[in-house]
Amino acid sequence: MMKLRVECYAGHRADEEPRVIEIDGKRLRVLGIARRWQDVGARYFQVRAEDGDRYLLRHDERSDEWAVVEVQRASG
Repeated sequence: MMKLRVECYAGHRADEEPRVIEIDGKRLRVLGIARRWQDVGARYFQVRAEDGDRYLLRHDERSDEWAVVEVQRASG
């Protein structure tokens, strides 16, 4: 199981958008958010990280826990 920690920009609401993700101790800056949407009890962010990969992150608003749903590896 992957250990995940997310640092967020906090605007008018807590944890508004991810800025840094740390996966198994590897710290990656978020360079951009490609998509974002909300579902019942959760928010999703598809982010591009500095390693070139895209990560689909899920933030469970009830438990305040983050999870990596999917990783799209950079080609090449």
